Amino acid sequence: MGTMDQHEPSKREASADLFAKEHNTLAQAQAALADELNADQLKHRLEQITRGYAKLLRQTERLTRISDRRQNKYYSVSNELDFHLGRHVGEAIKEEILRAPAEVETIHKRKLVIAFIDVRGFSTFSENLSPDAVITFLKNYYDYSLRIVHRHGGLVKCFMGDGVMLVFGFRRPDTAADRALRCGAELLEHLPSFREDVGLPVHIGIGLHHGETAVGTIGTDKRAELAIIGNTVNIAARIESETKNQKVPLLFSQAFRSQLKDDWPLHALGAVPLRGISQPTPLFTLTHLQRRDADANASGS
Repeated sequence: MGTMDQHEPSKREASADLFAKEHNTLAQAQAALADELNADQLKHRLEQITRGYAKLLRQTERLTRISDRRQNKYYSVSNELDFHLGRHVGEAIKEEILRAPAEVETIHKRKLVIAFIDVRGFSTFSENLSPDAVITFLKNYYDYSLRIVHRHGGLVKCFMGDGVMLVFGFRRPDTAADRALRCGAELLEHLPSFREDVGLPVHIGIGLHHGETAVGTIGTDKRAELAIIGNTVNIAARIESETKNQKVPLLFSQAFRSQLKDDWPLHALGAVPLRGISQPTPLFTLTHLQRRDADANASGS
């Protein structure tokens, strides 16, 4: 014996059927009012309409419950995707992607503050740690450092083992340099406490630079990311590396200094040759950092 196709109506089909039944019930009620019926006939007709209407109410309640469940599931999934997207690319980049997805596909110029932070001596002290202990240290380190970064409006562009690239200026570009410098100063202020917590000789180097960057999507339609590239990024990385030679934990360029709005006590180190950069770069640090004992500020990696 053949079997019939069991077709479960879609939500749209069910809604259309429900509306048709509502119109039919209304038409029956109007016909009952228009017909010349005796009391028994009218009572019988009203009972039919009442039963039909009660059935419609049950169907409406069922569809409403289904709709609510689907809507709640949609919002749950949407919120979860929003959270994970922000967590993996950063809130500022997430907003750029959602605001104008087609725009981020094209390369455009943008002046930003770029910061590089690197753990000094990481290779040396990690030699005596198990892989699990190294991962635990990095999680603790990023938990300590990124809470400060986010508090000052920094965007984590990428992790590089024990190093990280930060961006300031996607939001509130007029205060980007001051926020970046305040962030660096606070990281160094809280570093001794973190060092004591983990029981390891943790030192960091911070390099800051400001300039024009190229921002846009690179990759394929299978895997892509919003890239921030250019000479500004290269110089910021070289400035961070120079903290080892200058024996200070934080350095920044003249281009970065020119963006500062607040009155900072600065110390000029003069024009310093940077690896891979053709012209010497004038570098600065905070006065109180220059006065510290070199061994307490930086160590070789």
